[in-house]
Amino acid sequence: GAGGGGPGHQDYDSDDNIEGENDEELRQLEAEYNKNLARANKAYQTRMSNLQRSKEEREQQHLKLLEKHQKELVEYEKRLSNAESEQTKRLRELNEEWEQRKRDLANRQSKINLDVVKGEIRKEDEEAALQQQQQQQQLQQMQGVGVGVGSGVVGGGGVVGGVMGGSVGGGAINPPPGVYRSNSHGNQPP
Repeated sequence: GAGGGGPGHQDYDSDDNIEGENDEELRQLEAEYNKNLARANKAYQTRMSNLQRSKEEREQQHLKLLEKHQKELVEYEKRLSNAESEQTKRLRELNEEWEQRKRDLANRQSKINLDVVKGEIRKEDEEAALQQQQQQQQLQQMQGVGVGVGSGVVGGGGVVGGVMGGSVGGGAINPPPGVYRSNSHGNQPP
């Protein structure tokens, strides 16, 4: 190594060449690495951006779905409230109708009972009047009070006695055969 240009120097030059080649390769590797890194970062950023946008879209859809659900819930509550109101109203109407029908039935029954009572009173009055009339007729027959048709004289035999001659008396005249006098004593044909 005395001449400075010997083989030791070549080793140094070749080391420089190797280092230069290594530096170049290293720069290429670094450039490729940086390029891949940039590409990976860009892909990551794009992916993150897409995920963020997708998340926002889903949140918007979710909010719209929530709003729709809220509206549907409000509508459901309205329908439920209306159904309850209608049912309450219907039950009240049915109850009022039931009470009215019971009152009407009670009134009709009272009227029927009153009519029956009035009818019984009328019937009793009619029966009493008929009985009184029958009693008066019997009394007249027993007393022999009648109008004589034949002579206009009051006779004891009533109409038959009067027809027979209007005799005065209590039915002492016997009628001719085949003519019978009816009285309260139950005289029958001989």
